[in-house]
Amino acid sequence: MKTFVEKLATLSGVKDVGFVRPFPGGAQTDFRIEGRPKPVPGNEPYVEIATATPGALEVLGVRLVKGRRFNKSDDANAPLAVIIDDILAEQEWPGENPIGKRLSLDFEEVSEIQHSWWTVIGVIHHMEVYGGVKPALPEAFVSIPQLCTPTGRSAGSWCDPGALLISSDEDRTSLEPMVRDVLYSLDPDLALYDFAPLTEITGSFIAPQRLLVVLLSTLAAIALLLAAAGTYGVMSYMVAGRTSEMAVRRALGATRIDLLRLVLNQGLCISLGGLIVGFVAALVLERLVRPTLLGVAPRDPMILTSVGAFLLIVALAASYVPAHRAMQLNSIEGVRHE
Repeated sequence: MKTFVEKLATLSGVKDVGFVRPFPGGAQTDFRIEGRPKPVPGNEPYVEIATATPGALEVLGVRLVKGRRFNKSDDANAPLAVIIDDILAEQEWPGENPIGKRLSLDFEEVSEIQHSWWTVIGVIHHMEVYGGVKPALPEAFVSIPQLCTPTGRSAGSWCDPGALLISSDEDRTSLEPMVRDVLYSLDPDLALYDFAPLTEITGSFIAPQRLLVVLLSTLAAIALLLAAAGTYGVMSYMVAGRTSEMAVRRALGATRIDLLRLVLNQGLCISLGGLIVGFVAALVLERLVRPTLLGVAPRDPMILTSVGAFLLIVALAASYVPAHRAMQLNSIEGVRHE
């Protein structure tokens, strides 16, 4: 694997290359912090753990918050190193610098390091690999060369290369043949499959959530059009039913602006009533939509205020046509109509 990565790094246009396993996401395992009591069985904290080679996190574009990423020095002869995300850092060391802190990871397949301490060398920004569908567990990465060493240590399935990640300026059609040639030069019996852009892989992973968002957005647009049409119909009926009243108001000195304000105020009252009902329903049903939200709180005051203001604007726009018709009303014709 090391030779394969080194040869890939020499290809034209290749910036970074590395392996990650598993991908996307990680395997859940429990952990404990050095210097703290051992967790009660059944109540252990869990972390999503994945293995990576130097260069893998660079390909993923993960933002480094503190410390460093893996490099070639993180091998079998170096102290066991782990990179954690900012969620785990804030959870276990709030207000402290986690670099240099140590934790024990439960690798049951590797007896040699079963109770070893892993030193935190870096903190990265949390990656939301499940699109908000699953609860966000803290994430951690360990170095593949430290799990699987030339001296014989083997971590079972953890030693499988996993997903090959390449960052390159070349497009897919020109990069894929070069990668295949390098692979076949090392072992003609190996096969390369599922060669695809990272955006395509992650996009397919969250496709169900994207479809749900599109569906909900379409239904919301239809509901908005129906609400606008309903508001227009109600206000038109109201204006038609109060024709004589408005004619009398005009005869007694009411201006066109007064009639406009009368109609719009009634439309505003109807809209405010609907908004109150909608806000109450949103607060009651928030649990149903919470799993589909990513980076957005279901009770975000800014979003609720913005949506409410937009709906009021739509309602007032739908009320303006009947209100404008009332402004053009002639008092003599209105009384004759009655």
